[in-house]
Amino acid sequence: ELRLRIAKNAQTHVNHDSRLTVSIETKWGDLPNITRQAFLGGILGDGGLYKKRGRGRYYYYAETHGIIQADYLAWKRGLVAEGFRGGLCCLIDRREDRTAKKPNWTTPSHPIFTELRPQFYADGFGDKSIIPEVVMRELDEFGLMIWYLDDGSAAVKGGRPYPSISAPGWKREYLDCFCESVNPRLGLHLYIWPRFSKIRVENRIQFTSEDTKQLIPTWRKLAAQCSLPQCMWYKIPDYTQANFGGKTGRQKRWEDTVVEGVNGAKALGASDPEKLKLIEDIVEMKRNHATRSQMSDYLRSKGYPLSREAITRLFKRINSPLGSTVQSAQAPTT
Repeated sequence: ELRLRIAKNAQTHVNHDSRLTVSIETKWGDLPNITRQAFLGGILGDGGLYKKRGRGRYYYYAETHGIIQADYLAWKRGLVAEGFRGGLCCLIDRREDRTAKKPNWTTPSHPIFTELRPQFYADGFGDKSIIPEVVMRELDEFGLMIWYLDDGSAAVKGGRPYPSISAPGWKREYLDCFCESVNPRLGLHLYIWPRFSKIRVENRIQFTSEDTKQLIPTWRKLAAQCSLPQCMWYKIPDYTQANFGGKTGRQKRWEDTVVEGVNGAKALGASDPEKLKLIEDIVEMKRNHATRSQMSDYLRSKGYPLSREAITRLFKRINSPLGSTVQSAQAPTT
């Protein structure tokens, strides 16, 4: 306790403004567009704005992901202007059921984040719940992709992808305003599901089939230009249109091009450390509620194409002798 009081007293004598790597005169509009999109999409997604008590008067941006998305977090850090990149480290997430390392990105504090904080947080406190005017006005396809990569999923039903963004914390009225503002500006047809607010039902931003046809190719092009890490490509898979049948052949559907592995789930045996690491990755993806199609796309990007059915069989094997191998590999060391 004495050391804590001494540290707090010492902090009062530190000029935090002199430690900033970007001038405090820098305004939001002075930042490159890609930096603004990375921060807007990040705040809407997994990032947040925080302030250390007694350590400076400005807020900073911080974001944490699972260990398999470490490259993705480092990629996002590289998108922003150099003076805002801050530090990248690993935090220890200690829970009752497990202990895990998680990558964490923290920017320097700056007046820009202090100005943004009350725009996203109700009354300046609590959790994020407000989608401000700056999002309605400035968010473009790249910023929307960042939000989607953080909180989105691309479930496949009947061969057709149904991308959506989970938005449980945002107030319903702001989600409706977001769709009404962004749709005409970006030529989209986003809507909120469920159509009417329901108690204990999570709100989601749903993409129509027209939006999917427009955004997935655009996002894949942007991702390629910015060298998106392979660990996140499963969220924007390369779907191709194919005839759905019928005499006229006019009906269309989206068909996933993933092929069955030669030996199905047996292709991922536990004897190879590289394959064992892939099994650990998809187990973590399952904990994060990833779909079988997303896992299949991830494995295909690593050179082990498995269909959704093969992945289902693989998880059945994980509950057998293979499961003990995976669990022992995932157990934290003391």
